[in-house]
Amino acid sequence: MKTFQFTKTILLSVLLCCTVYAFSQQTIHTIGGDEIGIKKWKIAPKFQIKYKLSDKSSSGFQFIDLKDIYYINDKKGNGIAFQEKGKNFKIKKVSNLSKIELQGAVDACKYSRQSGAYWGTWVPSFLFMPVGLGTAIVVSSTKPNQKSLNMPDSELVNDPVYVQSYKKQARKNKSQMTWMGFTLGFSLALAVGGLIAAL
Repeated sequence: MKTFQFTKTILLSVLLCCTVYAFSQQTIHTIGGDEIGIKKWKIAPKFQIKYKLSDKSSSGFQFIDLKDIYYINDKKGNGIAFQEKGKNFKIKKVSNLSKIELQGAVDACKYSRQSGAYWGTWVPSFLFMPVGLGTAIVVSSTKPNQKSLNMPDSELVNDPVYVQSYKKQARKNKSQMTWMGFTLGFSLALAVGGLIAAL
């Protein structure tokens, strides 16, 4: 009983630490759909953001133009955006998804084509699991290409907020289809192997 309570305490402590860490993370969301984990940032001259990466891959400061930033999540989980106004930028808070963002996400689910990611992972996963796993890791970590994005021909494609939301959702869809292909391909291989072994 004491061992169970001790294990439970350890697990709860780890969960609490992970939760606090997750909420303390700051992230730069770019117009192109990338997410950059950072530990500190500040506005720099020449309409840029000066930041340090959270993964310690680089100890120095890096820079990104304000016009390339969709928004930044601060330590409290708030969203901060930089709206271009004439020759300057205006800081504004971002709360829930706007109608344009929502439309971008909905359209990505409707129009983006990610079947290539599914079959490209399903086949190697069925034939040889380690190769399928490696393929899934590589494919799920890459952005959808322009052809698979298949963005609808509308005026919204000229709106950077819509485009960023569309690309972000399309990337999520690609990742989901990739791992679905891996899971089903490997599962079928196991089933076929079991049937053959039973003969």
